[in-house]
Amino acid sequence: MITADPLLLFLAAMLIDIYAGDWVGRDNWPWHPSEILENRIGWVESKLNRPARGTRTLVVRGALTTVIGIGLAVAVGRLIHVLTVQVPLFWIVELTLILSLVDLRRPWRNAIALGDALERDGLAGGRVALPVLSPRDPIHADAYEVARLGVEALASRFISGLIGPALSYLFFGLGGLFAYQALILLSDLPADSQPFHAFSNWLAAVIEWPVSNIGALALVLAAVSMKGTQPRHSLTTFLGYCGKMNRSKNGAAIAAMAGALGLALEGPRHYVSGVISRPWIGKGKARVVPEDILAAARLFFLGCCVVAASIAVLVIFV
Repeated sequence: MITADPLLLFLAAMLIDIYAGDWVGRDNWPWHPSEILENRIGWVESKLNRPARGTRTLVVRGALTTVIGIGLAVAVGRLIHVLTVQVPLFWIVELTLILSLVDLRRPWRNAIALGDALERDGLAGGRVALPVLSPRDPIHADAYEVARLGVEALASRFISGLIGPALSYLFFGLGGLFAYQALILLSDLPADSQPFHAFSNWLAAVIEWPVSNIGALALVLAAVSMKGTQPRHSLTTFLGYCGKMNRSKNGAAIAAMAGALGLALEGPRHYVSGVISRPWIGKGKARVVPEDILAAARLFFLGCCVVAASIAVLVIFV
């Protein structure tokens, strides 16, 4: 059945989310798959993650939780796909589930809103608008850092909301997409949950490396078609970052976006406890302004178009 073709289903989910993500996005779901996974993971953690246990015991328990959780996600996704192939019109269910785990329009709109808030209301407006785009608390950040955080979050969302779901689904089906989402939820837990989540964090870092690099290449290609960007600088910044030993999460995509827009991202962070030193990514300007956020939003959108066009080519010729 052509309607069960994973390429067509994912391409359709992308196009629907880009056009109508505000209507069918996560905020409009009473039972979102991510929330169901998060609740189940939280329940398991409450039973197994006991601080009184030894470090080795917690590591083993965390690894078993990760393996079992991912295995169940794969099984559920595989079952749904079998029904998609066998049952008429069940492909609508699979399309809906893919759509729920693809996140394109929301971060794009939130980035534009952040740029508008900084332009209109200054630092106060930026601090209010940032939390829907980035998990970072901006209360001690200045306007330039808030803007940098917005651009970095947009690059990270390009990976977690598109590239990761696309690769996991196109290579491993709906089970792979569910497994990727489960792993993302596990790796997003706070650092003080170690050592229970040591294995899931390690596994997420292993998977993030190729996914982020592929996403970075998509952003480099997007920069070629965008006026005012520096695609060559984007490529060299990305390649230079790949040679570093200390890599941040989704750093390759952040490097590609920083190079394309002539920015310096990451850098020192301001917290209530003081300034935490971090290396810069990119050799451009660190004083990021609202216009740079809007440029990042355009690059994000063009990156989505590059991915959609690539899938469309596969649909035609594969």
